[in-house]
Amino acid sequence: MTQKMIAFEFGISINTVGNVAANAYRKLGVHGAAAAVNAHRDAHFLCGSRVDFGPIRERLKARGST
Repeated sequence: MTQKMIAFEFGISINTVGNVAANAYRKLGVHGAAAAVNAHRDAHFLCGSRVDFGPIRERLKARGST
């Protein structure tokens, strides 16, 4: 999914998506999406390759409805 598609899905600015991604990459010590996925898999090998964005989606929906 592209950052533009993510921004549209959540109803937020593409700049916000970019900032969140950049902060996540910085915290993981990586420089891109593929490296972030590999870092996640290395750190959480028991959960497989699926990342659950449900809590993030719910928090964004709650913020938008206030």
